[in-house]
Amino acid sequence: MIEQDHDGYVMISNLHTEKGSDGTTKLVSGTIHINKDLAGKAIDISVIGQDSSVVATTDYVFIADQDINPPKTGDNRTFQTQASLNGEIMAYHIIVRDLYRYEHFTDYLYAMNGAPMNLMFGPPSGFSGQLSVDQINRFFVRLDNTTQHAWTVSPVNMELEVYKSNEQNQELELVYSYKLPTINGTIDTKSGYYMAIPWNQRGNDGQFISPGRYLVKLSRPDTITYLQADSKEVQTYTVETDTRHPWKFFVEYVK
Repeated sequence: MIEQDHDGYVMISNLHTEKGSDGTTKLVSGTIHINKDLAGKAIDISVIGQDSSVVATTDYVFIADQDINPPKTGDNRTFQTQASLNGEIMAYHIIVRDLYRYEHFTDYLYAMNGAPMNLMFGPPSGFSGQLSVDQINRFFVRLDNTTQHAWTVSPVNMELEVYKSNEQNQELELVYSYKLPTINGTIDTKSGYYMAIPWNQRGNDGQFISPGRYLVKLSRPDTITYLQADSKEVQTYTVETDTRHPWKFFVEYVK
């Protein structure tokens, strides 16, 4: 089975699934042929179930060696991915989009202290303090509009950084950094930007990290300026740093 996105960026084949210990089916890997430049793009694979509805969508697609050898037009490579579902797979639907996914919500989002936005950074699902050095680990960033009005945000520049640490939780040597695309422009009410950041534990030196304690953090501005629709007054939001809005956490990477 060969699947292709509507815009002809990629062709995907050899999709491989595994049975999870919880009885779910897990989509884990495949092969990709690249027809167009993927710079600044992300790939979603939606799984279609028996009733022709989407039953799961991949959290990321990580193309082999994309961190040290960006995919080029004409390449054939393997990739790793992650999606879990119950039931039978009938088909797949491929979408190639910008790295940030623009999302809409059915209701207004809750914000502490009436804040106009949520800037959130998080670890992989189910994170309990440990991650494997041998697996792709997906972090995420999101910026949501929590007001009843659209607003235009000034450029927001952020970077994922990973440092060696120790039992004293000190920030030691920088081993990895990834600059996120700039968020800029209008975000509608009940909407926001989401970006998955998969990492294969390869550092800036091209070598995979060793097991041990690390600090993973989001380098982000302390304040964000924005202009609400129908207003000429530029406002400033001070980014919250409470436990609901963490911007760093410690990880024990294990084999």
